[in-house]
Amino acid sequence: MSFLIIKFLAEISPSLKNNIMTTHPSFNEPCPYTYNGEIIHWFTRPTIEFQFDAINQHLDFLKKSMEQEKDNRRTEANKFVDKLDVDDDEKYEIFVSILEGKYFSGDCINAFEQIQWRSNFIVLYSVFDHILNLICYVVGKELNIKYNGDTVAMAKEYLGNKAKVKIPTEQWDRVILLRDIRNVLVHRNGELDRESKDERHINQVKNITKNIIEGIKLTHCIDLINGISDDVIYDENKHEILLTYEFVKQSVDELKNVVMAICDYQLYADKS
Repeated sequence: MSFLIIKFLAEISPSLKNNIMTTHPSFNEPCPYTYNGEIIHWFTRPTIEFQFDAINQHLDFLKKSMEQEKDNRRTEANKFVDKLDVDDDEKYEIFVSILEGKYFSGDCINAFEQIQWRSNFIVLYSVFDHILNLICYVVGKELNIKYNGDTVAMAKEYLGNKAKVKIPTEQWDRVILLRDIRNVLVHRNGELDRESKDERHINQVKNITKNIIEGIKLTHCIDLINGISDDVIYDENKHEILLTYEFVKQSVDELKNVVMAICDYQLYADKS
C-alpha cells in the first residue's frame, strides 16, 4: 500500500517525482520507490518501524496490566488470610501459596505471563520474517531479478548475492538463535528434548542451550507419561523455555535494527 501511495504522489506532483525517482546507473532509467538508492524509500520506512514499535508498546501495556493484577492478588490474599483462624506461620504459608497459584484449584494467573511473552515473541518473529522477505521482493523488482524464497536464510542469501547486503555475523547468529527459539515454541510448546531423534531439533537444542542469555530460563519438564501419581516426576532430559518481558523487548530492538539497517542499504552503490 505504501508503494502505491508513493507512486501516486509521484504522478500528481512533478517536483515530488524528481525527488522520489532516482536513476539506474546502468540503464539510465528511473527506479521507483527508492530515494538516493536506498532499498526502502524513506516514505515507507515509518510503516515498517511502526510494526515493531506497536509490539513494544503492547509489551509495556501487558507488563503494566499484569503488575496491577499481581497487586490485586496480594490485596485479596491478605484479606483472605486475615480471616483465617490459624497461626501467623500458617497464614504466611497460605499467603505465599495463593500468590504462586497453588492454593486454589484451576488458578491460572501465573501462567498468564508466559502466554503473553510467548505470543508476542512469536508475532514479533513473524513480522520480522515477513518484512525481510518483502524487502527481497522490492529488491527483485528494482533489479529485475526474481526472488523465490520464503525463509530468513533464503532472504539473507538473496540480499547478500544480489544487493550486496552484509549482515554482521554476530547479528545474524542472534537472528538464528531467535528463529530456533521461535520454532521450538511453535512446534514443541517450548520443550527442548536432548534425546530427540530429530536432527533438526537436536541442532536447535544445542544452539539454544549453548547461548542461554539474560531473559531466558530453562525449567525441567514434567514427565506426563510416567508422572501420573501423587508425586510430580520431572524428565531430566527435557527442559521448557521460559521467556521474560526483558528478553522479548530486547528481541524487538534487535530484529528492528537488522531490518532498518537493510532498508538503509544503497541498492546501486559500489560495494566491491
